[in-house]
Amino acid sequence: MSKMEELKRKYGLYKNEKGEYLFDTTSEEEARIEETFQGLKGYALRPDIADEFKAMLTCIALLGLGDDYLMEAKLSLDIDEETENRNEEIDKNLERAIVEYAKAFSVYSNKTIYFSLARAVMMRNDIITAKEFLNNYITYTQPEEYSETVTDHFQSYHLQILGYGSIEELDNEINRLIKTL
Repeated sequence: MSKMEELKRKYGLYKNEKGEYLFDTTSEEEARIEETFQGLKGYALRPDIADEFKAMLTCIALLGLGDDYLMEAKLSLDIDEETENRNEEIDKNLERAIVEYAKAFSVYSNKTIYFSLARAVMMRNDIITAKEFLNNYITYTQPEEYSETVTDHFQSYHLQILGYGSIEELDNEINRLIKTL
């Protein structure tokens, strides 16, 4: 079983009769998703990409929440490095980030999410799992049913959030990380 499958099971994601992963949302997740969709009010989506675009926006909302948790953990970690203390709040925020990333991937899979997962598990000093996620990034194949328009929009957005100018730049960083781990 892959690490992604383990994460999905561990964090309460379950499959419906179509084999799609489902999960219960928290009030915090629902609020973030609603906030993300507010930007679409008054716009019409092309019918051929509407469902995929909505899934992508839900994914973006969950990624944003995961990034918030990751940032909280990083800020706490930076402070605690001075005292050589690792508190429960850091681990709790890292765990929350990983949950949000796993949920995001189940809604709209994209290889860049593997990088977000790898960052979170690296902060937990789980190098083996981080390397597996980085390797998954390299071997990932986008589902055929995904529209190129929505995929490009998602990747552009997520690369910007991650701080990379292009997918090639992120590819180079992934390869560098794999060699150093």
